[in-house]
Amino acid sequence: MINQIKNSNIRIKVYGLLFIAAVALVLWKQHDVIARRNQVVISMTREWNVNGKPVVLQRMVRAMVPEYTKITVQPAAARTATGFVPRNTLEKLAAGNDAYIDTEKGRVSGTITAIGDTVDVNTGMYPVEITFSSDLDTAMPALIVSVRSAVFKNAIVVPNEIIDDENGVLSVWKVADNKAVKAGVTIASRNGYGAIINSGIEEGDLVVFGGQGLLRPGDPVRIIAPDNPADAAVSGGEKS
Repeated sequence: MINQIKNSNIRIKVYGLLFIAAVALVLWKQHDVIARRNQVVISMTREWNVNGKPVVLQRMVRAMVPEYTKITVQPAAARTATGFVPRNTLEKLAAGNDAYIDTEKGRVSGTITAIGDTVDVNTGMYPVEITFSSDLDTAMPALIVSVRSAVFKNAIVVPNEIIDDENGVLSVWKVADNKAVKAGVTIASRNGYGAIINSGIEEGDLVVFGGQGLLRPGDPVRIIAPDNPADAAVSGGEKS
């Protein structure tokens, strides 16, 4: 009986020592991970201080930018589709305006060939006819077509995702003298594909297209991608 008690006490002590060792190992590993993370943060901060925070820049250029509005149409013939638009959309359209539809086989271009000036009694909207350069899928009950509704001359366009919105105050990050500058902007038009700038960005400005989440005013920057004027101008946006 005494021997059993002694053996039990020994097992308890051994298990206790093993438990303490396991806890100590876990704590040591946690400390090691935290230390390594701190080293990375310190190393990254030192790198930023010496060489600047990494950013992707685009040099802004002005361009002729068409704006497109999406409308719903139905195939009426192999290469013709018809639909109806409200008055405010009708006022932006004109016969001869280009249009396109994206299909599984690629983009099919078209042209507005007719616009009615009389309200359709069934829909309360105005009829529009579009003729396309190749055959449509007439089995589709409805098609989404993008029609040119406006053209912005000498426009500067930036992606929506680089615009900061702080309680309705819009801004972007620019670079001047190799330092980050936060600049307020106003926009003339905005849609799912980009924003047409009204003020705050001028042609030739270097605008941050990537890495802006790390920036603070006055931060030195390091360019990790060359600016490309062709990439700064977009071919057009769409409104739905």
